[in-house]
Amino acid sequence: MYNPLHRTWLMNTSRIHVTFRNDDDVLKEIWTSGFWMKPYGRNELRFVTNRHSLDYHYKSGESDHKLSSVRVVSFDEMGNPFPDLRLDSQSDTRLDFPSDPKLDIAVITVSGGSLTRWLDSFPPSSSKLITVPLDAFADDQVFKNHEQLPWGALVSFTSYQEWMDKSGRPILRTGYIASDPLHDYESEFIERMDQCGRREVLLLEASSFAGSSGSLVIANSFGQTFWRDIHGPGIRQPTPERIVGIMCGHFPSTKRAVEPGLSYCHKSTCLRRILLGQEKLISADMFANNLRA
Repeated sequence: MYNPLHRTWLMNTSRIHVTFRNDDDVLKEIWTSGFWMKPYGRNELRFVTNRHSLDYHYKSGESDHKLSSVRVVSFDEMGNPFPDLRLDSQSDTRLDFPSDPKLDIAVITVSGGSLTRWLDSFPPSSSKLITVPLDAFADDQVFKNHEQLPWGALVSFTSYQEWMDKSGRPILRTGYIASDPLHDYESEFIERMDQCGRREVLLLEASSFAGSSGSLVIANSFGQTFWRDIHGPGIRQPTPERIVGIMCGHFPSTKRAVEPGLSYCHKSTCLRRILLGQEKLISADMFANNLRA
């Protein structure tokens, strides 16, 4: 039996408002999702989302719009909002993304006065900001063990879609792992939609829409159950919840036989490597250039 998630797993997703401007001051904007991490022993916070949410050229191919501002809206575990974090060219920030364009991930590091002023603005009565610990991300061993992460496992994700709560809080969506987690999912549809394709992908039977990008995909825990395999009965021990990916896209409805309820995420294994410094990254001044590698 699958178990519901604690509120801290559900409220860890923040909403971000991103604006882009070109030389003619034409504004384009999007709302999307992401989450916070606190590196051990460092006076900084990292905000993780998708590269396509911050790099306008990454999917569109257009070159005239540059990142102008980012506003992050976060909540405590009871759904109370923190003061907005507003980032622009005057902020103490750094942007990193993998050198491999097939990884649609970006990390904003916030430090210095920008971080101090934001944290100092929290009301004294507010709970702590929810940050995601590194050990919550499933590693290679989890993906290789079908008893820890079975094909068809229940997954959950919270995100900010256009029909979200009027208060601005996220909504919860659920689904199932649709591709074999032992292997990376590959698709011609992803290659056509995203110019350079994607790697380390997990397919989900779960409907996601604009605003879901950057959401953490969490495999729900399941308790001790009798599990009959093809050779006879067995017992599955309790398995904890784990983050198995970051949402990065969905299949649109087409004339071809594609199920519109399918979405895809990058596996948590690539997130772990990025956050551990094991993946080559490109650093960019967040607002000074067009972020092209």
